[in-house]
Amino acid sequence: MQPDKQEAVRESPDEPVVSPPPPKERRVELPVLKDAQVRTLERTLAGFDDVGKRFHQALDRAATLGDQAKSAAQEVSTALRAFQAAPAARSALVRDQQTGATAASILERPTAVMVSRRTVGTVDDHPRTLPKGEHRVLTAIAQYQGGVTREQLAVLTGYKRSSRDTYVQRLRERGHVEPAGARLVATARGDAALGHDFEPLPTGHDLLKYWLARLPEGERRVLEIVVEAYPKAVDREVISELTGYRRSSRDTYLQRLRARQLVVVGIGRGEVKASADLFGLSAAIEAHAS
Repeated sequence: MQPDKQEAVRESPDEPVVSPPPPKERRVELPVLKDAQVRTLERTLAGFDDVGKRFHQALDRAATLGDQAKSAAQEVSTALRAFQAAPAARSALVRDQQTGATAASILERPTAVMVSRRTVGTVDDHPRTLPKGEHRVLTAIAQYQGGVTREQLAVLTGYKRSSRDTYVQRLRERGHVEPAGARLVATARGDAALGHDFEPLPTGHDLLKYWLARLPEGERRVLEIVVEAYPKAVDREVISELTGYRRSSRDTYLQRLRARQLVVVGIGRGEVKASADLFGLSAAIEAHAS
């Protein structure tokens, strides 16, 4: 009987049916980026891409430099080994050349080592065996039978005092020149070193043409003014008026011309005069003419 009662209760139409409550709605707000923020983000991402590309490029360059450094190191190592081996090979060559030879035959056919030791400093020196500076100075001295002063030598060669004195000292050590009072003269050894076909440096008006063709524009214009006024001196201010050069530029050009002994400064108060050597005159003759 109990089951029938329960079934009757479930099927009773008067009993209300309870439904579950409907679910509540939940609103979720998502952040929205503004256009400016989107553009900034895009630029940042593009920057990251660029940095990545540069990084890879730097890695490639580093790898290339590493290969080049390795190759250079191998070349240096090879050259060093060849250099270290050269003396032994050269010595062996000399020994082979001189094996069983007499002193006369060795001198008759000198080795490369002997020739290199004879190149400079012997009586039989050809002018081209002398360094350029010494050859130029020796040529300037040899063209005057009575010799030249150091001041004249500066005019003839264009060398400043320090360079001129260095070359003179070397020539004296070689026995090519010797002092004769206040002048320097070429010795027989020096004449032999130059030979008879040496080309002398210009003198007199040719020397003047030589310098006018080679001096920079500023120095050349100043020299032309003092040469035109010779044998008179020219005031520094007149030079500035004729050239338009400022005092600093004018004095710089005069300093360079004086270093080459092309002008004489200090004749009078602020006066400048051309060197007598540019006209083939000695100081004594110039003083008498004045």
